[in-house]
Parts: sequence; C-alpha cells; structure tokens
Amino acid sequence: MESRTLLAMRSLLLLTLLILPLLAYAQPEMDETLEPFAFLVGQWAGPAWHMTPSGERQSIYQTEHVQPMLSGTILLIEGTGREDGPEGGIVFQALGILSYDEAMDQYYLDAFRDGRHIRAEVDPVEGGFDWGFEVEGRQIRYAMRLADGRWTENGHVTLPDGRALPIVGLDLERVSDEP
Repeated sequence: MESRTLLAMRSLLLLTLLILPLLAYAQPEMDETLEPFAFLVGQWAGPAWHMTPSGERQSIYQTEHVQPMLSGTILLIEGTGREDGPEGGIVFQALGILSYDEAMDQYYLDAFRDGRHIRAEVDPVEGGFDWGFEVEGRQIRYAMRLADGRWTENGHVTLPDGRALPIVGLDLERVSDEP
C-alpha cells in the first residue's frame, strides 16, 4: 500500500514537472488597447540597412523579438542588428516598449539604445503604424508596414533645412509566432 502511494506521488510530481514549463511559455493575452499591434508578436528576421554615424550605408541582418508583457498592456520589442548574417557581431541593439496612455488617448514607443531614451508617438494606420520624434531640431520618422507577411520599415530624418534623408530600412519575415 505504501509503495502504491509513493508511486502515485512520484507520478503526480513527474506530471507537474512536465506541465509547469508548458504553462510558463503560454502567451499572455493581449489587452484590447494593443490589438492593433497584435500582428507584431513573434520573432522576425531578415536583411536591413542603416546609416552609420559617418554617413555610410551599412547592410545588416536584423532580428526583432516582440512579446506582450504585464498582462498584455505593453509590447516589449527587442531589436538586434548583426553584420555578416545571424552569427555576426552585434552592431545595433535597441529595446522598445509600446504602450497606450488612456488619459492622452495616444500610443507611445519608449525606445532605449546606447544609453539614450526617446519617447515617440505611435499612430496606427492601415497595414501598420507610423512613429517618430524630434531630436536636436531634426524630425525622425518611421513607417512600419506588414504586407504579404513581411515587416517592412523605412525611416528618414528631416533636417532643419527641409531635406529628408533615408536612415534605415528593414525587410523582415516572421520566423516564429512565439515571442
């Protein structure tokens, strides 16, 4: 009798150990305020380019990992750019937090890179969203679109003299629905 009880307890413990990890990886629900951005959740990768501080266009391999956090009230977006493919050295890392401010009725992207922080207004549009901010008298704008299952994003800077220069371009495909 005692061995049956011990066997049942071991079986229950084993079952618990097998199920708990599955529960830990369950995707949290998205809060309804962030539904316009639900398509972003997952892992994305592909070719991209950016302008270096010296003004050179550098081709990179970009990954974006997007996951809902805090009961789906924010999206955590982690971007990494690498030279020479997925195993290359890191040339770009950024972390973004997409949220909705109910009092302002506005979406925001708080982005962190190289010890700097910006807060950008985000505007959902058909097929994606636009976002941007101002820094040192320059307007920085990005247009993100989802078309044919691809995440494309183009950014430009508008200088004080009115010239607009491209600064970044992404063409990513979803590699996983899991964040």
